[in-house]
Amino acid sequence: MLSAKHSELLTSVVINACSQAEQILERYDSDAPAFEQLMQNLELSPLLEKQFIAVGLRIAKDLCLSAGIRTSMLNRFRSPPPGVAVEAQRRAIEREVKERGLPMELAGDYADTLQRRIVADEQELPDLLWGYAAIYDLLWSDPRIGAGTPTRRIMLAMATVLRGRSAQLATTKSRNPQSSKGEAATHPEIQLAR
Repeated sequence: MLSAKHSELLTSVVINACSQAEQILERYDSDAPAFEQLMQNLELSPLLEKQFIAVGLRIAKDLCLSAGIRTSMLNRFRSPPPGVAVEAQRRAIEREVKERGLPMELAGDYADTLQRRIVADEQELPDLLWGYAAIYDLLWSDPRIGAGTPTRRIMLAMATVLRGRSAQLATTKSRNPQSSKGEAATHPEIQLAR
């Protein structure tokens, strides 16, 4: 379960992804092979906004929507998925983790990308990274996203990497509280990939 602050972050990411998905819907015919390929490519990325853009596009295609997917997306992710579906997803990924391990270096690279896209006050960054880690911790086994097992392994590893970075930044911040003064951002901006 996400805290209220982390739920707000998730909502922000979903809303941003919906905007991106609607821009894509303006440019593509949802029945075109290129549209399906785009969704599959988005699902290969462990970055949250790309996963949510893919979910938004699938919802739009399934419901024959050309816009207005925000409400459907928010409703879809307001309550948790069925526990049995999550458990089945977890087992499949955990089997592969036992066989192949976690791709920590790759997860670190994606965490770098995510961290570069976050536009927020330096004082807020540890909490934001912790929030992203909490979201990744829930979504790596969420059956509502279309990610395959290799991508989900990266997402699981990213939860660990992001928590580590958050803790490291918080420790640095507590050792040097004067390093960054300023107004904390209440709603961080996330620069989305185009």
